[in-house]
Amino acid sequence: MKNNFVALLVFVLIAVSIAGIIISPGGIVYITGFAGSGDSYTSFNMTEEVSILMTGSINFGNGRVDANASYALLDSDLGYFDFPAIDYVSFWHFDKANGSNATFTPDETGRHNGTVIGAVNGSPGKVQEAYFYNASALDYTYINLGNVPDFKVASKTIAFWLKSYNSASVFSNYPNYGIEVYGGDLEVSWYNSSNLPVSLRTQTFSGGGSWNYWVVSFNATGSTVNVTIYKNGQLLNSTQNNQGYGTAYNDSFTLGIRRDLNNMLTGFIDELVFYNYSINSSVASEMYTWYNTGAVGGTWSYNRSYMNLENDGTVNVRINVSADKNAANFIGGTSPAFQIKGVATETGACSNLQTNYFSVPNSTQTPVTLCYSLNFSNWKDGFEIPVKLKIPTDAPPGARNSTITFSASKV
Repeated sequence: MKNNFVALLVFVLIAVSIAGIIISPGGIVYITGFAGSGDSYTSFNMTEEVSILMTGSINFGNGRVDANASYALLDSDLGYFDFPAIDYVSFWHFDKANGSNATFTPDETGRHNGTVIGAVNGSPGKVQEAYFYNASALDYTYINLGNVPDFKVASKTIAFWLKSYNSASVFSNYPNYGIEVYGGDLEVSWYNSSNLPVSLRTQTFSGGGSWNYWVVSFNATGSTVNVTIYKNGQLLNSTQNNQGYGTAYNDSFTLGIRRDLNNMLTGFIDELVFYNYSINSSVASEMYTWYNTGAVGGTWSYNRSYMNLENDGTVNVRINVSADKNAANFIGGTSPAFQIKGVATETGACSNLQTNYFSVPNSTQTPVTLCYSLNFSNWKDGFEIPVKLKIPTDAPPGARNSTITFSASKV
């Protein structure tokens, strides 16, 4: 007896990583992601064949949301935003709520979590919370980052918000290099290959007690080391040293105190990020702009990305779609969206193609028909599928994925 129903399933993994969320001020959402295409599967009947071919991939690039918005919208049909200085080694927000123990200050990447030594004094920071360092306190607060080999590289960038009330150490791997504050000025010190001290200090002679965004960048090529200091997006000072770095390294890095447990800070350090490469003036300005104004920057790419679905069989087929997770389970937060649509690229290929974005149902819901009848004829047998994600600012950070299932059946 002839079987008139032949069906197959093609699976496509949609993956997105929300690298970090800061709500306000400067509410920034860094998002990177991709969607890989699925393999093609073929199902045979005695006289009929159903087969669809999936190719292409989705590139969400990097996304961002302003402080006055409640979500980031990524639409692969429009292109994507690409932002500089996203690929950081470590990022500390210093928000006590990020850890179940207030003495544990997590690195967003999970690589180099810090330990709070002394009194735990959480106070309002530049963004959400920050620890208060009080040099006059008996139980002085500082943070031990432990052994951080990722910091022991020639080219690097350290960026952070600082509000200081005294002259003290901010970031230290004493004696190899360290960052100290003097009122509204900053001094960066390190040892050259002859193990002699070298330093670079800004000369604004401004007072402390206010929030400033500092970026310190080391650019090393061979024995040549260029060190540059930026304050609130502006270049303040730079120097070139042709004697490289010294060989002495301590095992641990500290915040708010010099590594020899002297030169204690009174003030706040917030949103400290470390990159294992140097940056230029335009990136330093962009980093400050993200926080200070919430203005959108970066490079807009108009290169659309999408999956291609093609009828590779010998019969017309209906294409239904569902996923293992809906938007709430995939992304989370308040009113997220996980949507796809069809884009006609070959005239007459599909009848009743869903050309408006619609929410992808999960496996417990009724699948949605994306294309009611897809031809198998050459030159008019396929269409494109872009993906749109709406990621609210209260979506939890971290990597997540969802698998979309495209099913084809003979019509």
